[in-house]
Amino acid sequence: MKQIVFQHHPGNVSSIVRGILNRLVIISFLFGSLASISFAQAENEVLSIKSPWIREAPPGIPTLAAYMEITNITESPISIIGVSSSIAKMTELHEVKLENEVMKMRKMADITLNSGQTLELKAGGSHVMLMGVQESFKQGAEIEIIFELKDLPAVKVMVPVKKDS
Repeated sequence: MKQIVFQHHPGNVSSIVRGILNRLVIISFLFGSLASISFAQAENEVLSIKSPWIREAPPGIPTLAAYMEITNITESPISIIGVSSSIAKMTELHEVKLENEVMKMRKMADITLNSGQTLELKAGGSHVMLMGVQESFKQGAEIEIIFELKDLPAVKVMVPVKKDS
């Protein structure tokens, strides 16, 4: 039977311990950073955004429309009090309604979503209207839209440009 003998070398032990401690400090820092990142993301998870998209417009058209499903995933009501995008001079939530056999589009007032409620923004219906757009965006581009919420941090959504949904 063979015996394994650990030979003690004072210089080697302190460098080994120092190496282990350095690794533990790095691992602790990484886990602490990841935990704070996860926490920051969880704090903003109040809305679920599904199937966001913007229809590609021909060059020179200064207006775009964005579509998506927005669901309140909290236990409390959430009010959307505004919407913005850096690519547009003006960004608004619009609704389309039939009045006296004429389709009319108008800016929506603040929208309150109860727990679990979904706002469907779709072609031919309610949508985010981006007006005063100065450049053309082709399929594959992404445009940031920011939803301002009452008493909560804003929610940023990257919306892809597509030729069709």
